[in-house]
Amino acid sequence: MILFGIRSRRNRLGTVITECPQCHQTCSQSIARVRRWFTLFFIPIFWFSTRHFTVCSMCSGAARVDRAHAEHLASLGAQPVGQPPSPRDAAAAVLPPQSADDGSTS
Repeated sequence: MILFGIRSRRNRLGTVITECPQCHQTCSQSIARVRRWFTLFFIPIFWFSTRHFTVCSMCSGAARVDRAHAEHLASLGAQPVGQPPSPRDAAAAVLPPQSADDGSTS
């Protein structure tokens, strides 16, 4: 007896703040890649289909996008899940911008 089947795996590529095409609210959108795998004895052997989606954090609506648009959104958005922000990004979020002339005399 040979057991075979199909399994879908979802990976989050990043998050971006933009308007949802369904609820028209400006909120965070997760960019996700879904791949369909052929499995043999519950082991993924090869993937045969890839789709990209944006998922709204407000209404949970999903909108299908093409690969180039998904990669563009992921590059504009926040760091991918699981990676901490770089020290420069953390310092910029905490410290106010410095001006050239702050009005102090020495």
